[in-house]
Amino acid sequence: MSQQSIKVVYGTAGALFTDENAPEIYKILEENGCKNVDTAQLYEGKEAVIGRTGGAKRFIVDTKEFGGFKAKMATKDGIVKRGQESMEKLATDQVVFMEWHAS
Repeated sequence: MSQQSIKVVYGTAGALFTDENAPEIYKILEENGCKNVDTAQLYEGKEAVIGRTGGAKRFIVDTKEFGGFKAKMATKDGIVKRGQESMEKLATDQVVFMEWHAS
């Protein structure tokens, strides 16, 4: 029987993830084997917190764009533009970039 592991991803949507708390959160995540941090454009300012605190240099960053939540925003050009904006805020040149869809 093969052994499967659980992928642990830290979500930054909560109020506790701030410029002040991020370094300690990163330390705890690294000590416990977490390699991924999740954020989104809808998580007000959280991409910028990751960028300012060097999170993208320490973790794989998953982020989501909100094109599916606003009419006519999920165009190719819009998604590319918002992806570039996210990478600038995150201070990185690579992210896992997904699109959210309203249900």
